Amino acid sequence: MNLNGKMKAAVITGPMKMAIQEVPIPEIGDEDVLIEILACGICTTDIELYDGTMPYLTSGLTPLPLIPGHEWSGKVAKVGKNVTGLKIGQLVTGDVSIGCSNCHNCMQGKYHLCTDRKEIGIIRYDGAFAEYIKVPVRNVYKLPDGFSALTAMFLEPAATSVNGVIRTGIKFGDRVVVFGDGAIGLFAAQAALAQGASRVAVVARKNLNQGLIKSWGLDFINTTKIDVESAIENLWETQADVVFEATGNPDVINDAIRVTASGGKICALSIVGKPRVAIDIDSIVCRDISIIGVVASPNAFLPTIRMMTEGKLHVDGMVTAKYLLADCNEAFDFVKHKKGPRIKVAIVKDMDVS
Repeated sequence: MNLNGKMKAAVITGPMKMAIQEVPIPEIGDEDVLIEILACGICTTDIELYDGTMPYLTSGLTPLPLIPGHEWSGKVAKVGKNVTGLKIGQLVTGDVSIGCSNCHNCMQGKYHLCTDRKEIGIIRYDGAFAEYIKVPVRNVYKLPDGFSALTAMFLEPAATSVNGVIRTGIKFGDRVVVFGDGAIGLFAAQAALAQGASRVAVVARKNLNQGLIKSWGLDFINTTKIDVESAIENLWETQADVVFEATGNPDVINDAIRVTASGGKICALSIVGKPRVAIDIDSIVCRDISIIGVVASPNAFLPTIRMMTEGKLHVDGMVTAKYLLADCNEAFDFVKHKKGPRIKVAIVKDMDVS
């Protein structure tokens, strides 16, 4: 393909308005990499950008039109003249957050909180539901031999969960509860176990992922069958040291507070889409509970790649459907309207991508 020509991309132009368009292949600078996309997962953030409810959209932080997609893998197609260490055709993935490298936060390594940050496929930077994407080389990670494109696609959500586990400082022997059995919740649970937690329970409304969860050495709680507090008491005879909220349901935060032990920590990994949520602040104060908000995956890709390489983070069974880029609207509709069981739906270059 002429890398100075046109490519196909899914472009959001307004609420529930997304179309496959022909757009220019991105021109790369001296420090950039052009990547041919092999696979990109559909995240709840993508759905919220599509339906117009994403807080970054409603606050004006993200303008349209926009090509979404930030959970991607691909192969190097072209490199800028100052790029070294990457070969054409090499499998790579990349961090979503792009900082300026000069502001106070960037200088502290908190580039995901840059005062002028961009986020691939989310904030003022086109994403990976396209044939090609341009990424600064500092955001690109080459992958070890044996990685597949679909496995690599999971590194961004997995790194976000790993970031949350790092931020909570889980200690050897801690008991952990994770609310939510989507990709973020499942990776948080696996990472917590790998970090040294003695018991980890995943809380969900349905049994769809129960088999996977138990196969990874995790406990499973179905909230439609038993009260969460009672279930944890039955399992452990005590409360949780660390709790992760990964559902995006504003009502769940108070469930999380109730099952957290005095002196424990709650990590919020999801955006609920509401500016204010009523929480039991007295319980937080009187029981000395810490709440930690986590966004994106700064400095977490390398440990996540290592953990996945060593079999500490599993993705088998997590891809529940694949669609071609031309069928992006159908794929988004499938996810948004929950038309079938799913953990992660992928947009792929071709149906043979594995």
